[in-house]
Amino acid sequence: MDGKTPETGKKKKSLLIFSCICAVGICVLIAYIVNILTPLDRILDYRVQVKAQEGGALEITYQYRWKVLNDSKEGPLTWVSLGIPNSRCELLGYTGAISGLKNGFYGDGLIKFELDRAYKKGEVAEFGFTIRQEDMLCRNKKAGGLPFYDFMPGWFNEIAVEHYLFVWEDGTYVMETNADRKEGGFYVWEGELKEGERRHMKVYCDKETFRDANMVEWAPVSDSPGEKKTLDPAAIIFILLCTGYIGYQAAWGKDWYANGRGFWGRGRRSGGHGGHGGCACACAGCACACACAGGGRAGCSKKDFYYTAEEPSLTEGGAH
Repeated sequence: MDGKTPETGKKKKSLLIFSCICAVGICVLIAYIVNILTPLDRILDYRVQVKAQEGGALEITYQYRWKVLNDSKEGPLTWVSLGIPNSRCELLGYTGAISGLKNGFYGDGLIKFELDRAYKKGEVAEFGFTIRQEDMLCRNKKAGGLPFYDFMPGWFNEIAVEHYLFVWEDGTYVMETNADRKEGGFYVWEGELKEGERRHMKVYCDKETFRDANMVEWAPVSDSPGEKKTLDPAAIIFILLCTGYIGYQAAWGKDWYANGRGFWGRGRRSGGHGGHGGCACACAGCACACACAGGGRAGCSKKDFYYTAEEPSLTEGGAH
């Protein structure tokens, strides 16, 4: 005899069942983590060109090369929501893949555009638009003769920017800037941005040029980006608990109490299933994903600078 007993064989079988269900649970957990942390899109190139107008308004042109990395979580890219300084602006035109406004202007500093078609995984949408933006020139309380602009182009909490190029057209009114360099007739800010990073464009001006301008009070950015996708501890705990419970019931739940015989007796499946763990995972991910979007993606971060607070210094210009 090899020394094996029915009880020993049953223990091994139960452990195998439990291990298999745990492996399935781990796969569900990994799928949840990947679903939350994998980005939907990447901006290959982000360009902003600024030109000051009489009266202190700015003409701002935005251009994007927007690549779709994933079209299974929220579907293809069909519209975008983009940050603008504030709602006091006029849309002068749009180009490329934009087919029209989705819902018009928003007082919270967002503008939405419909795209000309659905962009799928691997495809790149190229588009741009130009606005005339009011309420941008700030009063300088410390140096009254140097009003200033502190412009932060819209940033993206969940999208990395491979390359950005922000330029400000030079003029005799420009006294000082925090630009990386001056090139031709433009001040230049250039680099890359991680998810959530942003860049200030600070330009100090000669007050005589904007004598009749309607200046505003500077205030820090009201950083209200909406929910950033993060792992939900409750969802992780739920998946782990469900995995352990289902694994336990499938491996030992029935046999321990079947006819009062401990491990011995005919093994039966518990009748439970692991679908609820996967469903909870999917719902948690969807709730996070829909915080800023809907059926499309969103450059959801917004700002509306001008109410109160201390003025910025030129040393605050790096990406952050």
